[in-house]
Amino acid sequence: MPLINKTSQVNPTQLLTIAQELKQSLQAIQPDNSKTSQTITFALVAIAMMGVFVYHYIKSHEELCSQGVLINSAKSPEPSQSLTQNNLC
Repeated sequence: MPLINKTSQVNPTQLLTIAQELKQSLQAIQPDNSKTSQTITFALVAIAMMGVFVYHYIKSHEELCSQGVLINSAKSPEPSQSLTQNNLC
């Protein structure tokens, strides 16, 4: 039994028509270079970068916790300590 089944051949004119329709559709939804588009793009890229930074921060924090580097503390922090100084896992 062959692994690849023979498929029906595509009509070249039909393929050309489909390619032209796809090109027109993509051009219709292509963003312009307006200030609004640039601002939205910048905001989306900034959010994505922040997501990557937060992911790596959490991942490194989890690795340190799994190695026992950070100390677990069940008591509430002292008023003079910030939450970042507690090193809770």
